Formats: sequence, structure tokens, C-alpha cells
Amino acid sequence: MLRLSTFILLLLVAVSSCRSTRSNRTPARTDKKSPDRALAYNDAHSVPHNAGSKRVYKDVQRSSRKNIERMAAVNPYINISGDIENSDLLQFKYSLLTDVPVEALKDVSMWRYLDAWYGTPYRYGGSSHAGVDCSAFTMGLMSEVFATPIPRTVKEQYKNSERIDKENLQEGDLVFFNTRGPLSHVGVYLLNNKFAHASTSSGVMISDLDEDYFARRYQGAGRIGNR
Repeated sequence: MLRLSTFILLLLVAVSSCRSTRSNRTPARTDKKSPDRALAYNDAHSVPHNAGSKRVYKDVQRSSRKNIERMAAVNPYINISGDIENSDLLQFKYSLLTDVPVEALKDVSMWRYLDAWYGTPYRYGGSSHAGVDCSAFTMGLMSEVFATPIPRTVKEQYKNSERIDKENLQEGDLVFFNTRGPLSHVGVYLLNNKFAHASTSSGVMISDLDEDYFARRYQGAGRIGNR
């Protein structure tokens, strides 16, 4: 009787083991409620898996489109297209400094002139590569790049230019600041809110109109000549 009981117990354990093994080897099947969600099995527990889900793919597409729209709202140059293979090396350099695509920098003469002066130290009253002040730099740039003569001093440049709203700035417009008193600094607008100028601290460089220092000291903009 004892042997028969032992045999029956061992038989029940074996049957239970076989059922467990078959359960663990059950292949993944599809969730009937969500056909794009496969149910993978791990230790007899079903785990939802979204790999390959059309819904997830559409969510990613929608998110990417929104991100591009936000970027375009901040930087309108993001959608500009052109022949990048024929772009000048200077265009690649200054696309990084102005945060715009290479194709947006169409006036190569502007960037060549700026590159020749970039880093020139500031010197009050100076007008050479040994040292240049802000109004001499703008006067030289306007003459060489835009063939537009302008007066020598900041105040005269302001007086002889047509007032332009900030949102209507174009390449070659003059931007004026109050750094050491009314109308004491000037630069030339480039694009994407950037302007070139001869700063007292770093010499000829590119800055952003929205930088706190310049935003607080901005006095206005002016346009000279027909552009």
C-alpha cells in the first residue's frame, strides 16, 4: 500500500512539471484588444510590448513635427535650402557663429570682409588692423561691402540713417547702443538677430541683440542707402 502511494505521488509531480514546462515555452501571441501589442511570456507572466506599434510610430512622427515647428518659430532660417556643395568655406565658419544653415549666408563678400577684421583689437580713434573703434569698423564695412559711404562718428551715423523697427532689420542695417552714454556704440546687423561690431573687450566680433548686456542698452536701428 505504501509503495502504491509513493508511485502515485511521483506520477503527480511529473505531470505537474510537464505542464509548467509547456507553459513557459508558449510562443508570444497577440493581445485581442490591441492587435499591435504582442504578449511576451516570462515565468508565466504576460508583459505588454510596444515594439513595432503603429501608434508609437505615429506619436514619434507627431512629436518630431512639433519640434521642427518650434525650431522654425525661433529660427526662421532652419527651412532654407540651397546648394551646400558649392558653399564657400567661410560660409561654413560663419554659419556656426550665426546659428543658421550654410545656405542662408548668400553674400560671401560680407563674410570675407568680416573674416579679414575678425579679432582686430579695439582702439579708440583707430581705423586699421592694428586697432579699430566701432564707428570706423561700421564705416569701412558699409563702404566695402555695400558701396555705401557713411559718416565717421556714431552720432552722425545715427543722424544720417532712417529709423528701422527691430523686427524689420535687414543685413547691413546699423544698430545703436548706449554703452557709455547716449549713442556711444554701433554695429552692423547680419541676420538671425546677430550683429558685427568692434567691442572694447574683445575687438571685432559677432554678438546677439538678445544678450542681456545689449538688450538693456539697445537704442534703435537705422538704414542708410537703398537695400
